[in-house]
Amino acid sequence: MDFDNSEEQYIRGLLEGRINGHKRNVAEELRNAARRKMSRCGNHDEDVMSKYYCISTNRCKPIRLGEGRTLDLILNLHGVNGYVSISALRSEKDGETNEGNTKSLLQQIRRSGFSFFPIYVSGFPSPESSECRVYEPSFIVFNYDRHGNVQNFKSLYKLALNWCSCFGQQSVLIKAPNEVPSYVNSNGQEARKETIWSDGMVYINPIPQNLNEMRRRGNEIYIWSAPPTAKDSGKRVLES
Repeated sequence: MDFDNSEEQYIRGLLEGRINGHKRNVAEELRNAARRKMSRCGNHDEDVMSKYYCISTNRCKPIRLGEGRTLDLILNLHGVNGYVSISALRSEKDGETNEGNTKSLLQQIRRSGFSFFPIYVSGFPSPESSECRVYEPSFIVFNYDRHGNVQNFKSLYKLALNWCSCFGQQSVLIKAPNEVPSYVNSNGQEARKETIWSDGMVYINPIPQNLNEMRRRGNEIYIWSAPPTAKDSGKRVLES
């Protein structure tokens, strides 16, 4: 979502917990800002809600984040207790296989109980239409549950290595608490170090259209979610 300065200030204020007494109003402002930027998907490649979540009531495209700044803020605040980032895509696999593997990974993440934040990179036109884009999904999984309770990072780390092996990935991004992010392979050996998501072409899921959809999306984090804080011992408050 290409936020203007006022919208980015709302996000920063909400996520950092500086706005007191009217967080619900601020959250509603953010939802409305996002809705104004949503547009209908043009084909199956853009219909990520149906493609990966089997949700047919939300036919909107993913929404672009602004130049990595907001994503960095989300990572810095939600990821204070660690996170991992994993994808199920393989370039040599066909679209149907990658789609099935992504749905399987998403199911495993949801069953794990950890909170997660889906992101997409749109790098090339859809083979069905040059006017539509292909959105490549990956999942940032944070080290706390849907209620904001901080978990044992070793459990998340082991899950990440298992997902890396299960879906044939060369590496998975690991960000342990108080450590710099690094890519490791399924054996836990460091594979590479590099800056991630630096091109600004990062997209997020469209805004839920109803309460039933929010329930089906489970422990997914939304852009208006307040992160865990030291004050409440890791408890996260969802403004919904």
